[in-house]
Amino acid sequence: MTTTSQASLDALALHLRRAWSQWTCDPVDQIGWSKQNPASGQCASTALIVQDVLGGELLVADVTNADGSRNGVHYWNRLSDGREVDLTRDQFRSGELIGSARQVGRPTDVTRGRLPGNYHLLGARLARVLARQDRADLDRPVTVKAVCADETGRVLLCRNHRDEWELPGGRPHPGELFQDSVVREVREETGLVVEVDRLIAVLELEVVPDGWVDVVGYVCVGPEPGTT
Repeated sequence: MTTTSQASLDALALHLRRAWSQWTCDPVDQIGWSKQNPASGQCASTALIVQDVLGGELLVADVTNADGSRNGVHYWNRLSDGREVDLTRDQFRSGELIGSARQVGRPTDVTRGRLPGNYHLLGARLARVLARQDRADLDRPVTVKAVCADETGRVLLCRNHRDEWELPGGRPHPGELFQDSVVREVREETGLVVEVDRLIAVLELEVVPDGWVDVVGYVCVGPEPGTT
C-alpha cells in the first residue's frame, strides 16, 4: 500500500483550487459561484479527480441547511490507507450540516451523465496548471460543440462571424447543463434537433491570436428536422 504524503495532498489541493472555475462546478451552483468561495459546487468533479490521482473510494453524504431542509449531497474521498480527504468542505459557510458518509461506486462511464463535461474540463484545467504554472490563462471562456455525422460520415458545420467553418455550438448559460447547451445551440444555429450521446473531448483552441477558449465537445445523434 502506497501512502500519500501530506505535502502531496496539500500540493494537489492548491493546484485544484487554481483549476476550479464557474464552469467546472455543478450547474446548480454556477449562478452563485464566486472566486471568494471557489470550492462551491466542485465536490463531485473534484472527488473523481482525486480518485484518478490517488485511488481509494468515493464517499457521499446528504447535506442539510441549518433549518433542517435538504440542501443536496456532498462528495469526498477515502484513501487506501483509510484517511478521508475532503478538498471542498470549506464551501459550506452558512451552517449547513453534512450527514453520515456512505461509500458510492464510481460511474462506469464518465463520458455520459450530468457532469462529464465539468469533470473532464476540470481535469484539463488541472493538467494545464501542472504544465504551465507560470501562465495566468485559466479565466478563458468555455464553449460547447456538437459533432453530428450522418450515415455517410458527413459532419454538420456552420459558418461563424469570421466566415470560417466550425462545428455548431456556443457558450453555455450559467446553470445550464453542457448537454442542454449543445442541443440549444444546434437548434438556434441550424433549426435542427439533436440528441447528445457522449462527451468526446475537452480541447483548448486559439480562435484568434492570443485568444483562447476551452472547447467541450459532444458526439450527437441526429439531426432530425426541428420546429422553429
